[in-house]
Amino acid sequence: MSPALPTSKNCSTILTYLRLTVPSCYLLADRKILDMKQSLWFLAVSVFRKLRPALLGGLTLSASLQGFAGTVSAGAQTALQFGSIAFGQTAVLPLTITNVGVTGNVTIGTSVNGPSYKVLKTNANTCLAGITAGQSCVLPVEFTPATLGIHDDILTLTPSHGAAPSTVKLRGIATGVGDEENVPLQFGTIPYGTKTILPVTITNVGHSYTVLKTSINGPSYKVVSDPESTCFSGVSAPYSCILQIEFDPAAVGEHDDILTLIPDKGPRSTISLHGAAGPAVTYSNPVKGDIYVFDGNELVEIFDEYGVYKGQFTHDDFTDHRLGNIAVDATGVYTKANGPACQIDRFDGKGNYIGQIGLCPAADFGQLGYGYLYLLSGAVSTDSRGNVWATNPVLGVQEFNASGTFLNVICTTFNASEEISNCPVVGIENVPEYITIDSNDNVYLLGESSVTKYDNTGKYLSGFFLRAGSGNGEFNDIPRGFAVDSGGDLYILDYDGNRIQVLDADGNYQRQIKFGVINGQLLRSSFGFTLDDRDNIYVTDAINGKVDIFTGQGVYLCQFKPPVPPGDTSFFLAAIAIAK
Repeated sequence: MSPALPTSKNCSTILTYLRLTVPSCYLLADRKILDMKQSLWFLAVSVFRKLRPALLGGLTLSASLQGFAGTVSAGAQTALQFGSIAFGQTAVLPLTITNVGVTGNVTIGTSVNGPSYKVLKTNANTCLAGITAGQSCVLPVEFTPATLGIHDDILTLTPSHGAAPSTVKLRGIATGVGDEENVPLQFGTIPYGTKTILPVTITNVGHSYTVLKTSINGPSYKVVSDPESTCFSGVSAPYSCILQIEFDPAAVGEHDDILTLIPDKGPRSTISLHGAAGPAVTYSNPVKGDIYVFDGNELVEIFDEYGVYKGQFTHDDFTDHRLGNIAVDATGVYTKANGPACQIDRFDGKGNYIGQIGLCPAADFGQLGYGYLYLLSGAVSTDSRGNVWATNPVLGVQEFNASGTFLNVICTTFNASEEISNCPVVGIENVPEYITIDSNDNVYLLGESSVTKYDNTGKYLSGFFLRAGSGNGEFNDIPRGFAVDSGGDLYILDYDGNRIQVLDADGNYQRQIKFGVINGQLLRSSFGFTLDDRDNIYVTDAINGKVDIFTGQGVYLCQFKPPVPPGDTSFFLAAIAIAK
């Protein structure tokens, strides 16, 4: 027999999916509560029957639902499948939405996380006025693919009245032959009378072997027929080919034209072509000093300020081809030494060897006591005082005078504070790959994912993180070079993106200098660049063995090419520096 309960007391139990309150346990057997499903009704009756023998008076039974909340959703339809449609066409599918237990008239907000889908606000949309509990309505969802290929996005339904949101997957495929990225081909500004070539990748999505024809609606662009253009023989799905587009401006000014792709199977598609022609440029007397180029034949080539070859020199240690391993000022030429690896080689302006800077593990380190303090990572730069700065992947960056005396260390890595007392990392951690110094002797360090700035005493001034990706202001690979111009903008060599990106001091994207075909040769493998005192950009072309020169805005000026050393048919240009 069940135990008795005192009169005027409450009894309660937990019903897993519903919360309800009844005025008396005796009433529970005689009425239905709200819109309970029958299974919950029998469960409630069962609870009452177990408690009834103990009830002496009016008691309250509280049954709690834990985890249930009303919502608005597509029910069991968790995905909307559009299948395949031709790029340039549109498809619309209905999505039925039901109000499950939300009281009042509920309106539904919608959002999609991609550009290819949208919910239409037409007469076919019966959800605009809202729906009450138990009612359904239809949302017409339109698929207008923004690019070729698969489009997997998410439609989020956000009901009013504080109800929980729900999601529906959207999936569709756009078939055709064209540029999957569907972005304009940007040629930038070039001097009138010159020309340049850029490649565009064409992909076949969903069609069998296709032969491709092209047309352009203006006189300044043409598709070049050369070995780099691989689309003329056709392309099969799901493969890609390359079209080489030449920009040869017909006049000074802007040139915005359309390239139309005409496959023998599937719809036509278009690519926007943007370029501009400026006045012809005369290039002369750009810098104050000679130009030094480090190449892969263990040579430093010397050119005068006009790019005229003057000579070359070599040294036993010239085996490191990194960008940051050469710097030049009035006190001499400095390069990273490989033997021993803890030192910097110093030469005079003509290439005569003077000696080395830096201490090695066998030397006396004084009170610091750490040999790898001087294990330099190879990036060197000089300031206006004639001091030499070199990066260290363990600590950060060290400063020496021209005689090789150690002056200071800026600790930028978390390892530094563990190795040197009273040398904390301030600001963003940076394991430096490259270094540059501005006209005020502020020191900038570029790491794999961050940029930091210090004054010449080592005080942290600012910093920011680099963003991963292939868009503007983003980098997919470790940057390969670094410089700062007279206005404080930062130039970073984006090797993977085949460009130099220009950011402001806070890391905001400003512009880019995109490499392409210049005078018939493709500039695609650059491992070094520098700026002159007018902010012109000198870019080494590693594969073609030349130096291309641009303005700070990316206008091509000219090029010069070192002579091929005797016995070699080609060589690998890397680092470049200009005497200050």
